[in-house]
Amino acid sequence: MSIGIWVFAAQHVPPEQRVVQSNGTANAHKAEEAKQSEQATANEAARKQEVDAQKLKEAEEQKQEEMAIEWKIVKYTRWLVIVGAIQFLALIVQAVMFFLTLRQMRDSSQRQLRAYVCLDSGMLAFEENAFEAQVHMRNCGQTPAYKVRQWMHVWIESYPLQVTLPEPTQDFPMSVAVLPPDGEHIMAREPGIQPPAPAVTLGGPHRTVYVYGKVSYRDIFGKEQRTEYRLVFGGADGGRKKINDDGQLIGLLQPDSEGNEAT
Repeated sequence: MSIGIWVFAAQHVPPEQRVVQSNGTANAHKAEEAKQSEQATANEAARKQEVDAQKLKEAEEQKQEEMAIEWKIVKYTRWLVIVGAIQFLALIVQAVMFFLTLRQMRDSSQRQLRAYVCLDSGMLAFEENAFEAQVHMRNCGQTPAYKVRQWMHVWIESYPLQVTLPEPTQDFPMSVAVLPPDGEHIMAREPGIQPPAPAVTLGGPHRTVYVYGKVSYRDIFGKEQRTEYRLVFGGADGGRKKINDDGQLIGLLQPDSEGNEAT
């Protein structure tokens, strides 16, 4: 009986109640759909935020990598600049060394080829009451010496020298000559005043004979050169003498401690 009543009751629901039930079900569905839509929107926003965060992270990482690359480029560029500067300095040093080597080779070649007018020997030729000083100059170089000019003087003074030896004035007349390679030039001069018995009285520390002079000339390269000499007969050790092949008494001149220079 109860079942029959329930079926009957179910089959005889009022229309108003059926409308209310239908509206409630629809509202529930709408609420569920709205909830699902909100959840989907929230999920989409979360995914978008996550994607944006990932993109931001990747952009930051890319920026860091670019900064690291730029720093490496700056560092490498600095090293390249340093290496370039070192190479430039090395090139300058190499050029300077090449120039110095070239100049040294040129100077060496000129020194090897130029003329050298040197003092070959000097002596005093004694006679009974006089003597004569002789100086032999020789071109020891490989090329001629041009415009050779020279003067020589003889002076008797104590040793060591305490006075200034006289020299000719600038307008002193001198001959000009060319001296070829291995050529010899002999200058001879007597003192202004001949001492008595020179072979006996000369040669001690109080009567030393000074033979001195200067030779100036121009080499093949156009450079002015000079040779200055000062020879002595006597001094602290006295003068050395010998007899030559002609039986003449000769006094040997020796270089003094000063007054001998050449270019």
